[in-house]
Amino acid sequence: MLLLYPDIVSEASARRISPRKLWLRPKVRGLRVARKNGDRMHPNFTNVIFKIIGNRKLFLFCVLLVIVLPAMTFVGCAGDAGAEEAETAYMSAEQRPVAEVIWDNLKKLRFPVVYRAVYENAARTERPGSLEIMHKIVAGLGEAGYAAVDSRNQVDMVNPEMVLQFCETVEAGETGTVTIIVPDYAGGLVQYDLRTSKGAVDVVRRYAQYEKGFLRNRSAAAYPADVWQYTEEGYLLFGGTYGMAESYVLVMDDEPDHAALRVAPLDETCRELNRQYILPVGYRQNNLFLTDWSEDDFSDLDFYDLFDRMYADATGYESPYVMARNPNAGIVYSVPEKEFEVVIMRHFKIEQDVLRSRTFYAASEKAYEYRPRGFYETGYSDIPYPEVVGYEEKADGTIEMTVNAVYPYENKAKAFTHKVVVRPLQDGSFQYVSNRIVTPEEDCDTWWHTGRLTMEEWKAFYGMGERERSE
Repeated sequence: MLLLYPDIVSEASARRISPRKLWLRPKVRGLRVARKNGDRMHPNFTNVIFKIIGNRKLFLFCVLLVIVLPAMTFVGCAGDAGAEEAETAYMSAEQRPVAEVIWDNLKKLRFPVVYRAVYENAARTERPGSLEIMHKIVAGLGEAGYAAVDSRNQVDMVNPEMVLQFCETVEAGETGTVTIIVPDYAGGLVQYDLRTSKGAVDVVRRYAQYEKGFLRNRSAAAYPADVWQYTEEGYLLFGGTYGMAESYVLVMDDEPDHAALRVAPLDETCRELNRQYILPVGYRQNNLFLTDWSEDDFSDLDFYDLFDRMYADATGYESPYVMARNPNAGIVYSVPEKEFEVVIMRHFKIEQDVLRSRTFYAASEKAYEYRPRGFYETGYSDIPYPEVVGYEEKADGTIEMTVNAVYPYENKAKAFTHKVVVRPLQDGSFQYVSNRIVTPEEDCDTWWHTGRLTMEEWKAFYGMGERERSE
């Protein structure tokens, strides 16, 4: 840590006091050092280098430190070794200038200190995992000089010009580097160290978790970018594959990595519309936004999936109608008509008889027959996420939103586009009015979506299943 405070070294030399003893005296406040004559910001790293070189003993100590102890970037055990092995496996230090190696390791030593101050400052006033704390973390990283964006692309990237400059460097075939920090909502972060030369891009990716004041390295990988693209939608897409012993033993193949980072800012109203109307349902295990429908023709809309997705919002409780404990066994529930209809009609203007005609309704029991998705209907785990990129307020009070499906797994900033219309109501609630796929059918492949089994398929897999009635 002595490298971060050369003013202490200078004071120690002048007063013939051990730098170690003097280091113990100032009180660290975030990124500042409290001194008797007032607070003083840390000097620029260029000045740090000059001061270190001017002191022979200190210079030798620093060279030893940055060569022998580069794993100080993150606190951890096996993860530290993995990080360094991953980096040196693809970008050997012997192939890089000594000054560049020293500079990079100085930045590595600095980052945990910066992140600790940024995270703890944000956590003082905001709830962990919230969008508010993420705004403060990203902003703090920006003030510290890093390019950063959250893992869900819900906050505008800070210092995007650094990333755009790097993209221009790649395009020009020149040599350059950039680091992008991607904090997540569980207290972790991904650090991408990107390096380019002659149009090729090399990636070092580290994942760390912030625990008890320390960044603990969890995994690391290095690979050449097989995919590199800055899209017209304002996304930086890159990816590749890397070797991992555990993965190779299981699937006999390298592990893929995909990144989709929004560099261009997005209108905040679009973000708010997305969070209110689109993201709560999304694309997982439902087809609300995957098929054309309207209030005049609900077409192939699956109301059972929507009952699953909207139950908690409508009732305030998690749905009790869950998969059977035995994943190979089916289960059938009888849901009271009032309960089922309250959930669906909260966000859809649909007549009772229309809803009953499109589901399995038992008039004698005044209940809907309901089969939760089972083992054979779980679907693919890695799916696109929706992003509202435009909107129009109509004369009839409805709002039409243009939504892109961003799919990192396929390296696409726009896998397909659809138009969603909603009707805000006076009581603060709303109704879904329609959805229309804009992308031509031949270009709209939703292979990752798994629909519910038909009655015949369900019986073939599960037989008659277990029957339960909700009281």
